[in-house]
Amino acid sequence: MICQIRLENKLLNGNITDEQARAADARMILAVHDETADQPLMKKALASQVNPDFKFELRHVEEAIRLLKDPRAKTLSVMIICKCPQDILTFVRAFPDLTVVVGKYKSKSETTIKLSDHWIITKEEKPLFDQIAASAKLIHQLLPTRPQLSYLSLLEKATHVTGGIDYDSTITN
Repeated sequence: MICQIRLENKLLNGNITDEQARAADARMILAVHDETADQPLMKKALASQVNPDFKFELRHVEEAIRLLKDPRAKTLSVMIICKCPQDILTFVRAFPDLTVVVGKYKSKSETTIKLSDHWIITKEEKPLFDQIAASAKLIHQLLPTRPQLSYLSLLEKATHVTGGIDYDSTITN
């Protein structure tokens, strides 16, 4: 069972990932990224960041979906972490009625849409997020202790930036 699916710039972020997984009541952390799944050293490095209380897997998108569709996976409590909105959309299509949580996700482009200090998307990514929001509950929540903010409400208040953005100046706690 998928207890949470997250979009983050990093597949794992040490204590933050631990806190998110505990809040979601996950027993397994499934990092999903096609390029990274082909790198054994990266897999070892990521696995070393995971608290031993959690089982950890790094898989390709389609492989992860097959794993989670297996009837035996119903007993698992899995938190999925993706780096790419297209991967999130693939999961949303495979598993209807998901809640997608965006943590820290900042895209770099000449034209961006700043939804929050920690969620910045490109103009080209917006249709992907619109498709995700049409099929799933799409929220922004940096940490479990912070409020959940809906994509649509953030989009209404979004700032459109042309000519790039100084990402270092947008980092706040």
